[in-house]
Amino acid sequence: MLKKWLLYGTSFCAIEHSTDKNNTDFYTGLQLSKKKKELNVTNRHQYNSINEVISFVKANKHAFLIINNQHVLSKKITVVNDSQKKLIQVAFPNIVISDFYYEIYSNDTESFISICRKEHIDYVIDLYSKNGISIVDFSLGNLALQNILPFIGNDNFNTSNAKITVENNKITIIEKEFVEDQTYIVNDLEVSNHELLPLGGVLSYYFDQNIEQIGLTQKTEELKKTYQQKKLFDLGLKFGFGFLFTILLINFLVFSHYTTKADQLTIDVQLNEQTKNRLISLQEKVAQKEKVVKNLQSVSQSKVSRHIDEIAQLIPNTILLTNIYYQPIKSRVKKGKTILVTKNQITVKGVSKKNEDSTHLISLLESKKWVDKVTIMSYGKQKNNMEFELLIHINNE
Repeated sequence: MLKKWLLYGTSFCAIEHSTDKNNTDFYTGLQLSKKKKELNVTNRHQYNSINEVISFVKANKHAFLIINNQHVLSKKITVVNDSQKKLIQVAFPNIVISDFYYEIYSNDTESFISICRKEHIDYVIDLYSKNGISIVDFSLGNLALQNILPFIGNDNFNTSNAKITVENNKITIIEKEFVEDQTYIVNDLEVSNHELLPLGGVLSYYFDQNIEQIGLTQKTEELKKTYQQKKLFDLGLKFGFGFLFTILLINFLVFSHYTTKADQLTIDVQLNEQTKNRLISLQEKVAQKEKVVKNLQSVSQSKVSRHIDEIAQLIPNTILLTNIYYQPIKSRVKKGKTILVTKNQITVKGVSKKNEDSTHLISLLESKKWVDKVTIMSYGKQKNNMEFELLIHINNE
């Protein structure tokens, strides 16, 4: 069932090329579709040109062909159980058998033989093929009726151009007869007399029946094989494109995944770089501050303490010191600017009651070996006291 579905899908079609009583060509198309394990007629029509038939079948892409017109010769002979060639020679003694396709149906006492030139059959099959339609099987004359014998009783049946008698589930008479439209019920399917042969064609390749179409076996096997190869190629091509698309889709998804990861890593690297730059900036600031501290501590703590102690010892009781700055800052401290200090200097601020006291202090300081000189930065009277600021320059020891 899977193989049949892969090959044919769910729609099956048959076409009959026939002629009416005025010998005018007409074409009957019948399409059945499988739904819920049943075959139902989904499309049917009669046409006056083969181009119309091609349009009818094109969507289905495969069909069973019945040639039942002036190109087919049919005869009944009272010979059975003989070789095919002998039967043909009895029915048509003057033909070159290799130039014809032939189909034979035999009952217990008689044989029905239909022939058609290979040239014509091949032309019709090729015409359909060029329009994207694969003929998967074919039948000649009215012999496609043998495919529906299991579904009909013993009676007389009319096709598009013949009256057929069925007895004991076998065809016994086929004679030319044109009648108005008649309706038959075949296995719950309602079909007209023009559709009996196409129905037989559909059932032939739907059920893959083993009814031997004597004389056509080689050609029909060739048609089926050609169609199967074409279908398998189409399926392989679709599968290949589907597989390729799937691979490309997977590659795209993987690429997108890793691209997203790469973008995230790039962002992380940028953030890390920014963090690194901020860290370097902080390290530089710390280094600057450490440098300031080192500058402030360039003179050993012992010397600083000694100098300040000596200054304190020199201060008389009449002088009150207000500030002492070791290595005073040169300018106001500003954010982001290097702090500059005055090296080897001490600033002394204080208040004296007498002018002589501050003058005497300057003299005492200048007498110290570690003092290079003393500069008066400010000196002035305020109320009852004298305010002063001295800058002591220290020798480089």
